[in-house]
Amino acid sequence: MLPLISPQFPAWLQFAGHAELLYLADQAALLCCCEEELLLPDDRLIDSTGHSFSLENPQQPTPSYQLPLATLITLLQAHYFAEQQSCLVKIQPATASQAIALLAPTV
Repeated sequence: MLPLISPQFPAWLQFAGHAELLYLADQAALLCCCEEELLLPDDRLIDSTGHSFSLENPQQPTPSYQLPLATLITLLQAHYFAEQQSCLVKIQPATASQAIALLAPTV
């Protein structure tokens, strides 16, 4: 178990059993999403440092473990595959924060 830390945003919301990831720009986006979505016990928040958090209490997500960059890339590639994107092999961010930022909405 990791020491008590706060999530670093932006982050992803990973729904248990689904490949899609939801980009969250900040804590307010997380709380808004938690009000609108029916979260399952295995849904996770993955922050921009690669830490995974339990969302039993969205006001204070509980850190569980740190994901290696390779795992973040695999999650990102699965997300893009589910959205029928091509060139998945080319998705190779160098850091966790770069991986998270790839799902940021474009204006």
